[in-house]
Amino acid sequence: MAFEILTASSLEKVFSAEEPRQLQSGGSMLLNETYHFQLCIRSEQMYNICRVCIDGLPDCATAQVRRVVELPAHMPQKPLHARDDYLLKQEAESVTLYPELLQEIPPSGTIIRPNFWESFWITVKDFPAGTFELGLRVVDGKDETLGTCSYTLKAINARLPEQELKYTAWVHYDSIAEQHGCKPFGARFKRMTARYIEAAVSHGVNMLYTPLFTPPLDTAVGAERMTIQLVDVSMTENGYEFDFSKLKEFMVSVRQMGIRYFEMSHLATQWGAKSCPKVVASVDGKLKKIFGWHTSSQSIEYHKFLDVFLPSLDGFLKENGFSEITYFHISDEPNEEHLSGILPLRNLIKKHMPGARIMEAISSYEIYRRGAVDIPVIATSSASEFEKEGALDWVYYCSGQSDKYLSNRFFNMPSQRNRVLGIQLYLSKAKGFLHWGFNFYRSYLSLEKINPYLRTDAGGMFESGDSFVVYPDGERVLHSLRHEVFYDGLQDMRALHFLESLIGRNAVEKLLKDEGVEGFTIYPHEENWLWAFRQKINDLIANNLSAAI
Repeated sequence: MAFEILTASSLEKVFSAEEPRQLQSGGSMLLNETYHFQLCIRSEQMYNICRVCIDGLPDCATAQVRRVVELPAHMPQKPLHARDDYLLKQEAESVTLYPELLQEIPPSGTIIRPNFWESFWITVKDFPAGTFELGLRVVDGKDETLGTCSYTLKAINARLPEQELKYTAWVHYDSIAEQHGCKPFGARFKRMTARYIEAAVSHGVNMLYTPLFTPPLDTAVGAERMTIQLVDVSMTENGYEFDFSKLKEFMVSVRQMGIRYFEMSHLATQWGAKSCPKVVASVDGKLKKIFGWHTSSQSIEYHKFLDVFLPSLDGFLKENGFSEITYFHISDEPNEEHLSGILPLRNLIKKHMPGARIMEAISSYEIYRRGAVDIPVIATSSASEFEKEGALDWVYYCSGQSDKYLSNRFFNMPSQRNRVLGIQLYLSKAKGFLHWGFNFYRSYLSLEKINPYLRTDAGGMFESGDSFVVYPDGERVLHSLRHEVFYDGLQDMRALHFLESLIGRNAVEKLLKDEGVEGFTIYPHEENWLWAFRQKINDLIANNLSAAI
């Protein structure tokens, strides 16, 4: 055929050289849901300017069409890790292009390349109840129709409940400044930071990593990341003094964007709490680094600093109504050998802020058993151990959760493996989910800035897709296919909560068991399973609503 046009599932990753497999002519959604599907095109001829038109939208509905752009993966998966359920099985040194970036299309249109499968990501929302046949047309620069097809969408007269899950994806503020060429806390920096936070909130993030001082994360020993510090510190004859004006402005503004909770940046370095975060203070009228790699987190001077800072921070949070929605960190991903560094800092926090809740990403139950953290944020690969102890609370994943069919969001994983986490979060009764890399545009240990369009693997250390899900683009923030799919998983979780309100928790758990879902590693792997299961959930919601009338 000279011009092929068809619709496919949002769970399909459409490679330009492969015909789509997960074809789909329709689906269903709840009224307040964001719904995705794909329009796929293959033409024998090049067209310089083309547009995708959507007919049949109700007046109140909205539709967005974005082009799916392939980007390179230098590290599709680590050679030593199991190859279970990866899309391509090539060795890590082989560079492959993966469907990834969702590129906004200019009003004038876009190019259709000859003899490639082109995919357009279609997002619709705000539909009233009913069934709608959407007409899809591809037109050229003269408004002549090149091809048509249709997609039938049923909007069920029910609404997803509010998201109960606390979800944080760490925003890296130095990456915003570097990629957009702006000075921290200047007008443009604030504007761009707001756009990143809005991008996060629109995809389920409701807790925000907040840089009291420069976050001591992914930094080589002795090296520094750009200073990002919301608390102004002064050293005077009377000792340490603190100005929380910037912190207050930041917290108030992001609350208005939809952030509901805060997690304060770590008070010690990653992987063991050996050193202090970088803290800059005004000393005799000049800015000076007073703490950093050169100072032990157990030093008398740092503890004296915290003896003044923590009560001051506590007073600020209480005075401004933030105390009950704020959480604290000491050191990211510690293990048992780091207890001697963590416990003294934990005791200092509890001494000055008795009600403070300390949360930490951990894989070791011993850290939690010894009382180093109040809220364990557990690697999904270790969840079963904590579940046996009745201590499963929050969960997280990162590069380490890449085998045994664990959910993750790497380029080389099928989208179903990304999205299934929503169902797993429901089943596990997890209260929160954490991910470290919303927009980390640096190499491992922050040794250098990277171009996220060319290096998608933190300079070769992590699987492509681990360190960010959005892209910088001038004054905009662009989303990835993986970001949208992850949010679909959160919507699945909310749909299960709604179904639970109709038929009860036991019935929903039985439904999941009958589907073959168990823990974080066991679920069906047929490529159409998850989409079909979500349609089953929607049908059960519709049928039980009808029965209740």
